[in-house]
Amino acid sequence: MREGRWLGLFNDLHQQLGKTYVETTRGETTINTAHLENYRHVFVLDYASFGKPSANRKWTMPFIGNSVLNDGPHHKTVKALIKPVFSRAEGGAESYQRLQGFTDKFLDLLPPKRESFDMQPLCMRLFLDFTTDFIFGNSLNSMEDVAKGDEFLAAFTTATKFVGKRRDAGWLAFRYDWNREYLNACDVVHQFVDAQVTRALRETEVDKSADKYVVLDELAKHIRDPEELRSQVMVIFTPAKHGPAVTLGNVLFELARHSHRWTRLRQIALGAGQQQSPLSFQQIQSSEFAEICWVVLETMRLLGPTGLSQRFAKRDCILPRGGGQEQDQPIFVPKGTKIYLVMWATHHDPAIWGEDADKSNPDRWKDREQPREWEWLPFIAGPRMCPAAYQAFVHTAYILARLLQKYEAIENHDPEERYVEEWAMAYESRNGVKIAFR
Repeated sequence: MREGRWLGLFNDLHQQLGKTYVETTRGETTINTAHLENYRHVFVLDYASFGKPSANRKWTMPFIGNSVLNDGPHHKTVKALIKPVFSRAEGGAESYQRLQGFTDKFLDLLPPKRESFDMQPLCMRLFLDFTTDFIFGNSLNSMEDVAKGDEFLAAFTTATKFVGKRRDAGWLAFRYDWNREYLNACDVVHQFVDAQVTRALRETEVDKSADKYVVLDELAKHIRDPEELRSQVMVIFTPAKHGPAVTLGNVLFELARHSHRWTRLRQIALGAGQQQSPLSFQQIQSSEFAEICWVVLETMRLLGPTGLSQRFAKRDCILPRGGGQEQDQPIFVPKGTKIYLVMWATHHDPAIWGEDADKSNPDRWKDREQPREWEWLPFIAGPRMCPAAYQAFVHTAYILARLLQKYEAIENHDPEERYVEEWAMAYESRNGVKIAFR
């Protein structure tokens, strides 16, 4: 993890030990698996047998709280609310108009051509503003109020890093319970969120039509306890703010290192833009934009913001693959066993993606109009699949197209060629995205 290749280590071990292997660390047994059949079994077929660790409540307290991330009596109810909330909002004219407006501001903030800069903070600001508007109904406007944006983003980053420290500390997580840096960071984020929760609870006391669709307001119609509402909206907001920003940054990270692709993609974006201006979500998903979408798909495969998913056995059960000398037999999983589902290894498996599995090659998607089931899981799958998966993909492709229309070329200005992982709420580039446009 210090070297920034923790997920790469998982991949190396799976290449050496097979798609499923067992390890014991500090007396705790963990099954690490990259068998596609096991993904299907855990995520869908025997979903009830595999839950989130009870320690999640300790890791995420007090930043996120007891949310839908954790198992509990309210889990199914909240999950049933979240999915239709995103289904109604995604892809619609209102969502498009919102993103279009924030993207216009984002493009205006970019430095002059040929000037070297780090794109990653700007990606964070763009999606912070869009996501706070979409989820809370009030944008933080960090692209305009830089000081306020810096304070919030710094606090958010600090809080998410402490969540990681609490997770890695295991039973010693309690030593961070009174850490002043962590608590202060939580307070900054909660101050904004609590104000929105108070407004939503007040304005939804009476059922009335709203000017725009707001995720928090929809949840507030069903969840009236302020603390629980904050927890549930935090677990939506956190990945929705972070995941797309990291994905967009990763796309530009890769294109800067394969700059020859920019010219071809720019021709596509400009040609399509002449037919219909401004661009629409529907156009982005059309066949004429396929090659731009391939770049996003390939980046999500190669540098997906989620590399693994953790579960634990809620009762004695089995996994269909991993046992026997050839690892093709079922394997017994005692109650309490931790399971790591290592999608990163699957996304880099030469048996699935070819000998160039560790290389960026968007053209591989030409013969894969849609990812084959269980081979591409940047948002996991089943009941716990990210509800904003569609948005993350389409929004990234849309902003990339707008950048392609504006700039003739992209240059890499980072002396470090390789991708160095930094764990936050998603895996992002530790060194940022240092580029220049021409």
